[in-house]
Amino acid sequence: MMKNKGISWLIYCIMAVLCAFSLGWVLGSGGTHETVTVQVSSQPQETQASQAPQETQTPEAPEEIQEEAPLELEEAEQQTPQLSAPTEEEPLNLNTATQAELELLPGIGPVLAQAILDYRDSFGGFSSKEQLKEVSGIGEKRYAAVEALITVEVEDEGTGGR
Repeated sequence: MMKNKGISWLIYCIMAVLCAFSLGWVLGSGGTHETVTVQVSSQPQETQASQAPQETQTPEAPEEIQEEAPLELEEAEQQTPQLSAPTEEEPLNLNTATQAELELLPGIGPVLAQAILDYRDSFGGFSSKEQLKEVSGIGEKRYAAVEALITVEVEDEGTGGR
């Protein structure tokens, strides 16, 4: 009996050492990757013999690129129209709403928004707000959450809606 406990103890110790070694190897190998920087120049390069040796790039070069990227993102955001969540004063017209606008409603994600659009396309639009409950996935609770935020206007009336 004593011999079995000694062997079990030895096996547990070997397993612990192997786990520690494996964990150290996995965590330690993560920092050995090299950073490669590519420079693009619009000027033709001369032969290598006439050029002075170039210095190795430090990791500062990618930071310069990262600083410029948010500016491009900001410009794109300024060009993209900002959607505002529907309110009781400015409800969302179910007959003209886009998928992105429908997703602004509480409890409506991409799948339900697409289901609403599919229903609208299949039945030629909504004639009443209550008709939204006929869309699969819209029950009493979800309808109650969006009822005050939606409206149904026929497109031909020229009211524009949202």
